[in-house]
Amino acid sequence: RKHTCMNINDVGVSGCTLTLVGNTTLRKTSPSVEYNTRLQKQSQKQKDFKTNISGISTPLILSETYGELFSFDMEYIDGKLFNETFHRISKYELDVYTNSILEYIQETKNKATDVYSTKQLQNIIVSKLESLRTYSQYQTFIDFVSEITVSTVLPEIEQSICHGDLTFSNILFSNQKLYLLDFLDSYIESYVMDIVKLRQDLKYNWYLNLLPTETHYITRIQQIFSYMLNHVEQRFPIVNSTLFDILDVV
Repeated sequence: RKHTCMNINDVGVSGCTLTLVGNTTLRKTSPSVEYNTRLQKQSQKQKDFKTNISGISTPLILSETYGELFSFDMEYIDGKLFNETFHRISKYELDVYTNSILEYIQETKNKATDVYSTKQLQNIIVSKLESLRTYSQYQTFIDFVSEITVSTVLPEIEQSICHGDLTFSNILFSNQKLYLLDFLDSYIESYVMDIVKLRQDLKYNWYLNLLPTETHYITRIQQIFSYMLNHVEQRFPIVNSTLFDILDVV
């Protein structure tokens, strides 16, 4: 995902092709006709992105192309991923990044105009679990989670704009500013889903474990993750709820 070292026709995790056009434009192309709709939703989410938080932005969508394979052009951002940033980061910079993320999530929560009721959440989650069950080797566990879901009085949560995949693989760091990438449609559109994905990265080090990070920097990055995780959990107490545990599992 590091833009500064991008090759022509680099391929992302989703299979989309990323092409650097000149020095100012990045083109993202769908890997298949079937994926076109999801990429169109991603482009729309990126176009709709609005925030009053000065430390967070997203690359500007420049144009869209509706051919056999959908593609969109966006602003090129010269930035780095967290593993290339956190090993040299100052306490001041870390607090700037942490506060920007927390304020952005809080802002999306505050902008919510509707809520998911307990029944709505139960139906949506059970439906999602059923869709996963067919091809899963953990069917017994999925059935267990479904039972917990329908037997628990889940709290109402706000329906809000959310990134959909707010992990560190989708954040670029540039000049003390965060740029969000690769927005994703989510089975629950709520700020809570962004907390779920962010916390998974901070707690389980999933993306850190995939990157070629020098060994002597890993401990420092893990300490930074622990620091950020503590702030996330203090700011959003919903992380201590059964609902959050269910969403985390799903």
